[in-house]
This record gives sequence, structure tokens and C-alpha cells, in this order.
Amino acid sequence: MVNVSLMVTASMDSFIGGRNGESTSEMAIGLHPLYNLTRHKVVIVGRNTYEATLRNGRGRVFNNRTVVVLSRNPHYEAPDRLTAGSIDEAITLAEARGKTDVFVIGGTEVIHQTVGRATQIHLAVIGAFLQRSNARPFVFPNDAWVWVRREPKNKDRARCLFTLKKKGALQRALQRA
Repeated sequence: MVNVSLMVTASMDSFIGGRNGESTSEMAIGLHPLYNLTRHKVVIVGRNTYEATLRNGRGRVFNNRTVVVLSRNPHYEAPDRLTAGSIDEAITLAEARGKTDVFVIGGTEVIHQTVGRATQIHLAVIGAFLQRSNARPFVFPNDAWVWVRREPKNKDRARCLFTLKKKGALQRALQRA
């Protein structure tokens, strides 16, 4: 079974994407402290976020990771990357490679589609308000989740870093320890 973790940067007003769902520089800075967690793991990313990251010169964040780019276009190609048409297909690709941990890093739509499958959420809250009339706020998890870690403001402009685990996943981890 694959453990699915979300990597989410949210503004102080709970938004996880900029205008038209694109990534903003503030959002990228918020995720920076979390990237060490994904090294040598599978990273699932939506096509728009993937292409925006490359356009903005931040493509090196995908180095040393198996990257699966999600696209509804069955003919989409990303050089040196895997592609999938759905979250299920991306997770199947990870399982076929013997991977047990995958990290979903966006974009907004992909995060919303995956929150129900996640066993863990790494959340960076940035000191900005990004409310947009055409954006969807991140719906913070309900009481099925437990806050397991909080780190105060760091040098990378993230206000706080949090880790949440699904109660059942946390109980299983504690039983194994």
C-alpha cells in the first residue's frame, strides 16, 4: 500500500493557489523547507504546476525525485518524467516501481482531488493574503486528522509549518513503534 502525503502551502486566508490557480513565488517559498522530505521519493504534480515551475526557473526542485506529471491530455509528454491521466494511475506507477511513499505537491485541483486519499499533510502557512474571486480555499481537514508537529516561523518566510496525520494512520504508526 502506498502512503500519500500532501505538500500544501496556504495563505493566511486559506488559499493554496494564485490567480487562475497558478503557483505564486510566495507559495514556492513556503514549500521550500518541505522539499527535503521528497528527495528520492515519488512526486505527483499537475501539468500546470509542473510547467509553471519550469517556466519560473525552479525546475531543479524536481531533481532526485521520480516525477509523475498529471494531464488529461493522453498525448502529453514531459521529457524524463512519467505521465499519468489520473491520481489512481500515478499511484499505480509508483507501486509498480516499488515505492511506498508518494508526495502530491499541486496544483490546487490536484490537492483537492487527493485530500481524501492522503494519510499525511505537510502544511506551510505563509504570511500573505491571496484571496482571488476565481480561486478555491483549501478546506482544512476535519476531526479525522491530528496535528502532530508545528514548527514556528522560519527564515524562508513561511509563518508556520505543520504536519497532520489521519487518526487511523497515526494509530497504525504508533502500534508499529
